[in-house]
Amino acid sequence: MFFQVGVWAAKKAVNKIAYKISDLKCGGETIPATAITCFNVEGTDPYGKYFRKELNIDKGHVQALWFGIDIPSAQKQGVYEGTLQILDTDGNQEAIPLRIRISGEPLADRGDNELWRHSRLRWLNSTLGIADTSTHPYTPLTVAENTISCLGRTVTVNEETGLPAQISSWGMDVLTGPVRFIIQTANGVKTLKATPVMTEQIGGHVAGNWAAEDEELSISCKGVIEFDGWMSYIYTLMPKKKIEVTDIRLEIPIKDEVGSYFLGMGLPGTGNSPTI
Repeated sequence: MFFQVGVWAAKKAVNKIAYKISDLKCGGETIPATAITCFNVEGTDPYGKYFRKELNIDKGHVQALWFGIDIPSAQKQGVYEGTLQILDTDGNQEAIPLRIRISGEPLADRGDNELWRHSRLRWLNSTLGIADTSTHPYTPLTVAENTISCLGRTVTVNEETGLPAQISSWGMDVLTGPVRFIIQTANGVKTLKATPVMTEQIGGHVAGNWAAEDEELSISCKGVIEFDGWMSYIYTLMPKKKIEVTDIRLEIPIKDEVGSYFLGMGLPGTGNSPTI
């Protein structure tokens, strides 16, 4: 649940707002102070690390402080009471009595589908997905020979390039041919080939790398696929001598019936199979 406290800097600016809060008690039952947070001054960053934020209020202004209480679904009903203190860097403080009533049955989705409840604010501090494991409803990645599988989809890896030879989504093939990374020089298209080596395989991702070279150029690549189907390739090209490169491109031959439109990476929107 959530509540708001307004701080009015009536006579002078209020700097470095902070707060202290007690446990909320109802008889022998307790909601610990650690279950309560002020989203304005603290939180959890995208890497799961706690941070604090400096909050100042100019003279004559009012600042709303948003507080969230993470109430367990098994918390007993009743009226819980405690005290909230608002402080600043000059030692000013004000105590506010808190009284919260818990009643009725817990909501199955914690109120997330009803926006007026503001329950999604707790998502700001979520650490879901930080660990390198699959999250519901996704399933851990599996590997069988040169095929990587995730929920409803498979990626068949080309054994000479490491790029997808075929992508299947819920039984439907996405490509008309293998994805190709093309290096075109004044003398023609390079035919560098290598055998990919898988370097990591855990439930959250599968990663590999490969390298190849000729008398003019060396190329290396690192690739990864994550449990939700996201794929990333990082290519590094190093010339061994002066070489005229006329084009470098990634060809993704998508079936027209699968991807009728393609947008992004310089394309304003097209109905043709893209060459990037």
